[in-house]
Amino acid sequence: MRDNAPTDEHTYDRSTDLQRRERHIVGSSPRTPSRGQAGTSGTPGGGSINPNEKNPELTGAAWARTARIMQTTDPKVAEVWGARKQTMLSADWRWVSADEGDAFCDMLRDWMADSWAMMRTPWEEQLAYLSEFVPVGYRFPEEVYITRPTGRSGEPQWHLDVYADREPDSLNQWIRDPLSGDLIGVSQSIGLSRRTPEPIPASKLLLLTRGRTGQNYAGFGLCRPMWFWHDLKTKTATSLGISMDRYAVPPLVVDLNREAGRDAGYDESTMDSMAADAKAEALKFLAAQQAYLVKNAFVSFEQFGASYVATNAAAAVVETIKQCDLQISNAGLTQFLQLGVTDSGSRGVAETMETFFRRAVENDLDVIANTINGPARPGGGTVGRILGFNFGAVPSDKLPRLVHDGLNVDPLVVMAQQLPALVNAGLVNFTDEDENRLRNHIGFGEIDEANKRTPEERSAATNPLGAVAAFRERAKRNG
Repeated sequence: MRDNAPTDEHTYDRSTDLQRRERHIVGSSPRTPSRGQAGTSGTPGGGSINPNEKNPELTGAAWARTARIMQTTDPKVAEVWGARKQTMLSADWRWVSADEGDAFCDMLRDWMADSWAMMRTPWEEQLAYLSEFVPVGYRFPEEVYITRPTGRSGEPQWHLDVYADREPDSLNQWIRDPLSGDLIGVSQSIGLSRRTPEPIPASKLLLLTRGRTGQNYAGFGLCRPMWFWHDLKTKTATSLGISMDRYAVPPLVVDLNREAGRDAGYDESTMDSMAADAKAEALKFLAAQQAYLVKNAFVSFEQFGASYVATNAAAAVVETIKQCDLQISNAGLTQFLQLGVTDSGSRGVAETMETFFRRAVENDLDVIANTINGPARPGGGTVGRILGFNFGAVPSDKLPRLVHDGLNVDPLVVMAQQLPALVNAGLVNFTDEDENRLRNHIGFGEIDEANKRTPEERSAATNPLGAVAAFRERAKRNG
C-alpha cells in the first residue's frame, strides 16, 4: 500500500486523491483552470541541430546539402521527388470567403485575390521553390512587403510583393525565446566565408516545416528515410565500378603442369625455360604488347577473378541496387510507378497506391496553405498580417483562406463513363432530385420548372421505345 493512500478503514476514492495531488502541484482548485503552462514541449537542444536526429551529419545545413545531392545524383530519388513535385504544382489555388454572402468577408476575399495577382513573381512560380521544403523538411522564405495605391481614393496600401526564397543550407541558428522556447527569428551563414546577415524576425517568416513536433522547426524531410538506402546503393555501385575497373583486364594465372610436361617428353631444364618464357608472354599480353598467348601440355593461361565478377558479384550488386530503389519508392509512396516495369499488379492495387500518394501530396500542400492562412503569428499568418496592416485587426473567423483543389479525381468523373450503360439497361432511373444533385455538384445549378422531365420523358431520352409514351405524356400535359 502506498504511504499516502487512505487506510483500510476508509473507502479509497481515486478521483479525490488525484484532485488533492493536483492542488498540491498547481496550487489552485481543480475547478479553476490554470492560465500558464506547467510543462514544456520536450524538444531538447537548439540552434540549427534537429534534436530528433541521432546522426549529427544529417542535421541543419549539412543535411540540407546532403538532401540536395541525393536529389541531383540519385535517379530514383529524383524520380520520386519529381513525381511528387509535379503533382504538387498541378494543383489549382483559389481564395474563398470565410462566410460566403457576408459583404465584409467577401470584400476581404476579393482584396486578397487581387493583391495575390499583383505579386512581383506569379504564385505558381513561387510554389516551385516553396514546395522544396518537402525533401529537406523545412524552408523559411521571407515575406517582402510593398505599398501600392489600391485604396478607395488611391491611398497606398500594404501588399505582399514576394516570398523571397531562403535556402535551407544557409541556416545558422533557430533563434528562440530563452524562457518560452518559441521562435523569434532565424540567423543565416552565407558562402565559404560564412558571412552572417541580419537575422530574419519570425514575424516576417513563412516557416514551412514538414512533420513538425514541439519546437523542432527542422521537421522530418522526405529524403531522410531514403538516405540509408541511397547511401547503401551509392557504396554498392561504387564497389561494383571499382571491381569492373580492376577486372576489365584481369590478371593472368600461368598454370605449369610438370607431370603433363614429363609425359610430353620435356626435361626439367626445358620446362624451367618454358616457364620463364610464359611469364614474359603474360606480362607482354597485359601490357598490350602482345595480342595472343600460346599454350601447350606444360603451360596454360587463365584469367583470375573475371568469371566471379561477371556472374556472382555483378548479379548481387544489381539485385542490391534494385532493392534500394524499391525502398526509396516505398518511402516516397510511388510504388505504383513500378507497376508494369519491374512488378505487375491489378488496376485496383494501382489506384489504391495512387490514392495514398495523392493524399500525401495534399498534406504537403496543406502545410503551405495552413502556414499562409490564419492570424498573424511567428512563422506564419500572412493573411492576417497583411490584412491587419490595411484594415486593422480582423477577427480570425472573418479571414479569407487560400485553398487548393484539383488533385483528387472526383468519383463522379470515374462513374460518368459507366452511367449511360447503366441508364440504358434500366438499372438506374434518374429523378429531378437526382439530376439537381448532380448539377449542383458540377456547378450548373438546379433545373427550372420549364425543363423538368417526367419519368416517361427521361426514358425516351435513352430508350427509343419510350418515345411514344413520352409523346402521349406531353400531349396530356398540354391538354
